Amino acid sequence: MFLPLDEIPIGHEDVGVSESESRCSMKAAVFLGNEKIEVREVPVPVPPPGEVLVKVRACGVCGTDVHLYEGTALGATPPVALGHEITGTVAGWGQGVNDLTEEETVCIDPVVGCGICRFCRRGRTNLCENYRIIGYARWGGFAEYLVAPRTHVHRIAPHVSAAGGILAETLACVLNGYNRLEIEPGSSVLLVGAGTVGLLWNNLITHSCVAELVQVDVIEERATLARELGADRVWCTGHPDGIADFKKEYKGDFDLVVDCSGTPDGILLGMEHIRAGGTFMVFGVCDKNVTIPVSPFDLFNKELRIIAAKMPPRTLAQAIRLIEAGVIDSDRIVTSTWSLEDVESCLHRFVHNKNQDIKMSIDPSLGPG
Repeated sequence: MFLPLDEIPIGHEDVGVSESESRCSMKAAVFLGNEKIEVREVPVPVPPPGEVLVKVRACGVCGTDVHLYEGTALGATPPVALGHEITGTVAGWGQGVNDLTEEETVCIDPVVGCGICRFCRRGRTNLCENYRIIGYARWGGFAEYLVAPRTHVHRIAPHVSAAGGILAETLACVLNGYNRLEIEPGSSVLLVGAGTVGLLWNNLITHSCVAELVQVDVIEERATLARELGADRVWCTGHPDGIADFKKEYKGDFDLVVDCSGTPDGILLGMEHIRAGGTFMVFGVCDKNVTIPVSPFDLFNKELRIIAAKMPPRTLAQAIRLIEAGVIDSDRIVTSTWSLEDVESCLHRFVHNKNQDIKMSIDPSLGPG
């Protein structure tokens, strides 16, 4: 909800906004469509009843932001501020919100379901037929402030770093997949990809009772970090010798394979290495037009199970507890911090500088340069 500058009811009796936050405009990196973002002064949003005004402390740059920017994913409604991996502090609230205090540290669950479709009624809001995701259709975290429903604002301990805060949403997605995977003690697991998602999976799996965790990535630096974070063995598959060595060592040896790469090559590599009776999880996000060849006979003959997982269906609170407990190596996964003026260049860096950055964070309080 954005109002013209002269209509913003700062200090309205039904809106709790601290004096320090009583300002009319803010900076936002506004996505205009057609691969164009401009940093603009826009009105500070007024929290309607049941919603909270959050001052953004940090917002992660996600591959989905790149897909939205490039037009290869659906859901963005320009003009809008992208960014859905959000942590911040409470700056105000609308009528009916009475259980928060100013400057409490929070994280945002960005998936706002309609509440009435068949999926919402079954508790699977991530499959809602009419959702409006914060950072897609609703204004997101690439801005100084945003509003979110109170039901989607979760407290997080103040000792958690901004890096931990921005990883909560992605970890919630991973937990959805982890819970669906139903890992049994003694399982062997292959993770394909060691970006942010792959490393979060790594952190969770290393705290499980698996017999072996193997992880591959096409970038040497990411494979090395995967080993340091707990993988039993890692392989760099970014060159022919690496792929050949991996395939020579492993031939359909894994009970569980999770694709975290979101690439056809990664999926096909993973599919080659499932043991009979095993499970393959599609977790990385491919472009919407990507297809891969699959042999129905192999699925039948090996009794393979293919499942998928996306977005957090009420798993953010669980993710926050794990981050607060120090299970996640947040400060090693988040590798750099940038300003709002850098959002567009960060989207390009995400694609072209994978050997330098894993998770990039946007801090709206930073000045340009």
